[in-house]
Amino acid sequence: MDIQSPSISSLMDDVVNGRVVLPDFQRDFVWKVEDIKDLLISALADYYVGTMLYMDDLVETTDFATRLIYGVESRFPTVEAKSIIKLLLDGQQRCSAIFYALYEPSLPLFGRKSPYRFVLHIPDALLKKWDDAVIGYAVTNKRDAARYSGEDYIHFREFVDASALIARLSKNKWTDKFPDIFNIVNGFNQFKIQMVELKRGTPIDTVVEIFERINRTGMPLNITDLLTARLVRKDIKLRDLVDSAQESYQFAQDDVGIPSEFILRTICLMQGKEITKSNILHLSSNTFSEDWKKACGCLDQAYRMMTSISGGFGAADFKRFAPFKTILIPLAVILWHVENSTRGTAPDYAKVSEWYWASVFGNRYNEAVNSTTFSDCTRMRDWLLEKSPAPEFIRNFNPQSVDLFVTSKSSATYRGILCQILLNGASDFKSGKQATHDLAKLQDDHIFPRAGFNDNSILNRTLITSNSEKSNQHPSKYFGALETVHGRDGLLDILRSHLMDEHCLDALLSNNIEAFKRSRRMILSRHIATLVPSADGMINQQKEEEMQEEI
Repeated sequence: MDIQSPSISSLMDDVVNGRVVLPDFQRDFVWKVEDIKDLLISALADYYVGTMLYMDDLVETTDFATRLIYGVESRFPTVEAKSIIKLLLDGQQRCSAIFYALYEPSLPLFGRKSPYRFVLHIPDALLKKWDDAVIGYAVTNKRDAARYSGEDYIHFREFVDASALIARLSKNKWTDKFPDIFNIVNGFNQFKIQMVELKRGTPIDTVVEIFERINRTGMPLNITDLLTARLVRKDIKLRDLVDSAQESYQFAQDDVGIPSEFILRTICLMQGKEITKSNILHLSSNTFSEDWKKACGCLDQAYRMMTSISGGFGAADFKRFAPFKTILIPLAVILWHVENSTRGTAPDYAKVSEWYWASVFGNRYNEAVNSTTFSDCTRMRDWLLEKSPAPEFIRNFNPQSVDLFVTSKSSATYRGILCQILLNGASDFKSGKQATHDLAKLQDDHIFPRAGFNDNSILNRTLITSNSEKSNQHPSKYFGALETVHGRDGLLDILRSHLMDEHCLDALLSNNIEAFKRSRRMILSRHIATLVPSADGMINQQKEEEMQEEI
């Protein structure tokens, strides 16, 4: 790397002439008035303003689409990027702020409706009271605009044209102070900014890695933005593909909350590649549009399966009930293997179900998601093709090791149990109707009320649509009344749809939460065991007795 120190004047000359440009993955100019003032003050006072990073490149061969610094196109409509460019990787906000102050484009600042102008108050500047000397104002504020047009002020745009500034100052009260004022203006224009140069041809992975390291305190880079900047040079408009996906597929709609990067990860996996930034950035442009469509179709199929309460995985409200958002990706790829590598028979889909529930109740997608995803897709493909036995984590899955005392609503185990309750029918306690008939009213509720029992574990939770009468009544009163209405057998049928049995009912009628939790824990453990029949660790009586003793 080489270090250079161009002046503000020479840097702005490169900006105005299209030699300094931005890679299109850079964020927009978002600095506020105070940020710009602070930078101007630092340059006037000769303070250090940080280092900028750029890479010399050829506009025709650069990996990224480029754009001009914010405001350049507005002020100089005919300017285009030169054939040899300086690709500004770090320093966009500072560079854009200086241009904005000096060239006054008719564009608003971020979050504001009006353009802003910046002026220097001469009396304070001569006293080096820089904090008071630099002023920013909205052009729509007519009073300020008139005030700051007085002879005690210099607009920063005048710093660009020294001859015009000399002519103006020579005719007002500041003539005698002109040498001092000129030194201030010239000192600003000649202020040096340290710039580090990356050599032309630096690999794109290195460029991105360096950018992310120096940008680690700002907004994280979006891999979709990075790839967008590359593909646009191949006439592929990735942003348009994202917009189209949101219109065409359920999983991609805004209210679901699935990032577009999921599609890129899925493409990698479908091509047998690990999910790495490098692999995503180097996805082939030749087949990209076709690959994108294929991945979207698979993700949509996976989303429908996850949210289905009839033959699916029961996350009827994806945001509330999906055990892991990220599990959507391997599910999509595994389903793709089922349909393209096997006969797609019932046993194949049964294997997919085993993988899913072993992953959910094994909390396998809490960390190291990308490596787990790639490993699962590979091992499940081989199992589906009968090239290998069930993956080891399925065979070693132990339903009795699942933490059913979990209280966090974001836990995969917690959400997995709620999904199983939905899949099991989940009849409303009062009406006897399936709770799933009105998902908007579906409530995750205590069975033993929080008041008096204070237990928030999944053992004491279920899904109902009406709880106004249940409120804080003791279970003996509430369920005793329901037993009168539905009869014991009818009430037991309702409770079974919530994965409870006659022992649970007896505990409810006697207000015995500890007995209830013992019974329900065994029921849930046995139920989870049925979801992963290939597991070696099955329920045994001795373990059940140990489970009872833990409570």
